[in-house]
Amino acid sequence: MKKHKLGLKFALLMLVALLGGGAVGVMIGAGYESIGPVLQQMQVWFQQAALWLMLAAGGVCGALAAMWYQKGKRAAAIALAGDGEDEAAFDTADQYYANGMGALNVLTVLTFVLFGVSVSAFGTAKEIGAVLLPVVPFFVLVFGTMAAQSRFVNATKQLYPEKQGSLLDTKFQEKWYDSCDEAERRQIGDAALFAMKTTSRAIVWLFVVLILLGILTDVGVLPILTLGTVWLVQAVSYHNAATKGQKKKK
Repeated sequence: MKKHKLGLKFALLMLVALLGGGAVGVMIGAGYESIGPVLQQMQVWFQQAALWLMLAAGGVCGALAAMWYQKGKRAAAIALAGDGEDEAAFDTADQYYANGMGALNVLTVLTFVLFGVSVSAFGTAKEIGAVLLPVVPFFVLVFGTMAAQSRFVNATKQLYPEKQGSLLDTKFQEKWYDSCDEAERRQIGDAALFAMKTTSRAIVWLFVVLILLGILTDVGVLPILTLGTVWLVQAVSYHNAATKGQKKKK
């Protein structure tokens, strides 16, 4: 009975998606001549604003990271001043550091994305210097973010001396994971599973968006191939890791 309900639910979902896609297709067809130029104008604006958006992201994320770092240092001082038995104090400091690292991780992604958007205008730009202007801020933000992340890692190692690894080490994540206890590894595993599921859903929706954009304007095959490559890498790497894990258990 449960299988029939799941099958019916899936069929209804596909029907709704088909009807929704048809409706969107009709609207796209009706407004094709007006929507295409608007998308082109939005792309040009985005390329021109990418540098300022990059600097704004650096300011906002950098300020958040600095705030969480200072809060973490104060909480860590209280935790380390005790007898080491107050787990709540250590957890508070660790959470502050984790929030700061999260802000820096977001900044890293935004920096690369916005830099890519900016230099994408290289082939059509009248002033090449304006396109290359984000190069210096890009490297400043990338290396500045790495230096800040290294400080967070060292601060966390002061809380937990058993933690191993340096951020500049290519095997940092493996060494850090190996130094985690069982509870931390379980938490990392749960987070990885959640991230994989969320990313898979996001990729599917992005494919839908790209297909619709392909109807409106010439997006080319590169965005679809790039997204497909990311999806394929995720699927194959997960399968290989899961298969190796099963072999180790045997």
